Amino acid sequence: MTDHATFAIRMKKHPFFLKSALTGFNILLILISGIAQTTEYDWSDEMKNRSITFQDLLNEHGLIWPTRPTERGQGYKQFERYKWLHESRLKDDGHILDGDDVIKQWKKIHEYNNSRSLNGNWYSLGPIMDDVTNHEMIEGIGRVASVAFHPTDDSIIFVGAPAGSLWRSFDQGKSWRTNTDQLPTLGISSIVFDPSNSDIVYAGTGDRDAGDSPGMGVLKSVDGGESWQFANEGISSLTVGCLRIQPGTGYVFAGTNDGLLRSVDGGLIWEDYGPNSGTIKDFEFHPNDGQIIYATSGGRFYRSIDGGVEWDWVSSVVGANVRMSIAVTPAAPDVVYVLKTGTYAFSGFYKSIDSGASFV
Repeated sequence: MTDHATFAIRMKKHPFFLKSALTGFNILLILISGIAQTTEYDWSDEMKNRSITFQDLLNEHGLIWPTRPTERGQGYKQFERYKWLHESRLKDDGHILDGDDVIKQWKKIHEYNNSRSLNGNWYSLGPIMDDVTNHEMIEGIGRVASVAFHPTDDSIIFVGAPAGSLWRSFDQGKSWRTNTDQLPTLGISSIVFDPSNSDIVYAGTGDRDAGDSPGMGVLKSVDGGESWQFANEGISSLTVGCLRIQPGTGYVFAGTNDGLLRSVDGGLIWEDYGPNSGTIKDFEFHPNDGQIIYATSGGRFYRSIDGGVEWDWVSSVVGANVRMSIAVTPAAPDVVYVLKTGTYAFSGFYKSIDSGASFV
């Protein structure tokens, strides 16, 4: 059975039919009904409108939608999907990309990809076990969570696997050995050499990202990794995902699943020194000023300018995420990079040129 709205639309297409079948009064009623129906807000029409900004569209939707029910068949879910898709893909003037914009960007990407090698010059450094793996077939090799280079001898490399122990190479990665298989946990998520004494090495235990190995605090070696002892008084149940030596003081800082910790005596005693008691995924010191510290926790970027006594949340790094990684370099000491990811995907890349005070 045809409803009034549909009938009114048909009327526009076939007025002769209506004139022959209905009285003038009935036609008037159907016209009024049809106009009411066809002038009602329709998000599917507005979404094609490129003359208004995305924010204007959201504002219009927010004003009109409360008059309609949020129920199946009304289009609310579809509009929310549309909003999610476009809100991170806007032009500088706030308008949604049109087809021509997408084609131009696609051409740029295509030209860029054609100008470089997509494969790169990467090859596996191992560990390579001849009876199990080789450089072309590395199935079975697990994750590597940390890499540490010897401060003065570039042929010495330490790597930590979050479920596969600590490995050492003394020939720039051509061969590897491990002496940590007998430790009570095989999870190594962080390693750092003491820059003032390269025989002293700290390793953070546990699996920072997946929880495959239990955390047991910090391990310490005083003979370049030949032997290891726990330096984990009071933190023997914590996963340590990041270790750094503070420039200027030599103090050891540890990012854990219970905040940022500091030891001023080589790991004998640890004290809470972080922005909160949540998981510290990563932290870094300013290359030239050890009193400036950057840390990530709970999806936020924090900054301290007094060695970790007070912390400020830098709100210009925004958005929900699971992990944030920080990078600094002595070549540009005031520059800070932050990479963010969600559970399965990249979610943002930020740069600061003022020592982490603000980001773009």
